[in-house]
Amino acid sequence: MIEEDAVPTIIKLARSKDEAVQIISIEFLQNIASADESVRQLVVREGGIQALVRVFDPKIACTSKPREMALRAIENLCFSSAGSISMLMDYGFMDQLLFFLRNGDVSVQELSLKAAFRLCGKSEETKKAMGDAGFMSELVKFLDAKSFEVREMAAVALSSLVSVPKNRKIFVQEDRDVGFLLQLLDQEEANSGSKKFLISILLSLTNCSSGRKKISSSCYLKNIEKLAEAEVSDAKRLVRKLSMNRFRSILNVIWHS
Repeated sequence: MIEEDAVPTIIKLARSKDEAVQIISIEFLQNIASADESVRQLVVREGGIQALVRVFDPKIACTSKPREMALRAIENLCFSSAGSISMLMDYGFMDQLLFFLRNGDVSVQELSLKAAFRLCGKSEETKKAMGDAGFMSELVKFLDAKSFEVREMAAVALSSLVSVPKNRKIFVQEDRDVGFLLQLLDQEEANSGSKKFLISILLSLTNCSSGRKKISSSCYLKNIEKLAEAEVSDAKRLVRKLSMNRFRSILNVIWHS
C-alpha cells in the first residue's frame, strides 16, 4: 500500500469532517509509521504532522475521541525526533497542549499532561519554549490532584522545567506558586512519594537570588524546616543553602556599613 501512494491519501482522510474516518485514518497512520522509520519519515514529509495538529486544534469542532487519537499519534510519531518536535512548535502545538491542560475534558487533559511530561524530558530548547508558553503555572495546579500518578507526573515535569535557569526566573515571579510548593510539604498533607520532587524543585529555585528570597520570606518556610529536623536529606540541603545565603547577606551588610 505504501508503494501505491497510500500515505498521502490516508493523511487526506485524517482531515475528513467524518470523525469515524478521521479516527480510522489516524490509527492506520500511527500503526504503519511506528513499525518502520522510513514510513514515519514519509508521513512527516507528506504533511502528516500538520494534519494531526489540525485535528488536535481546540478551534476545530469535534468530540474528544479524534483529539485523543491525534495526540497519541503525535506522541508516537514526533516525540522521538528533535526535528519533529521543532515542527510541532512551528505549527502551534505547544499552545494547543497548554489549552487542553487548562480547559480539556478529563480524558484529553490527562493525555495532555502525559504529553507535557514527556516533552519536559526532551531538549533544553523545548523546556525553554514550555517555560515561555506558561506550562509551569499550569503544572503547579496538578500538584494537589487526587491521583498520585497525576501529582507525581506534574512534580517531575516541573522539576525538569526549573532545571533551566531562564525558567527558574520566570517561575519565581509568581509568589503564589512558590508558597504553594512549600505549603504542600506540610507533613500532614503532602504525599511522601511526591516530597522528593517538590524539594528538588525548591532546590533548583535556590540557584537564583530571587528564588532564595521568595522561599526564605514565605510563611510556609517552617514546613521545609520540619522536614530538615526529621532528617530528610534534601530538606537539610535546602535549609543549609538558605542559611548560607542569609549569612552572606549579613556579611555584605557589615562589609558595606
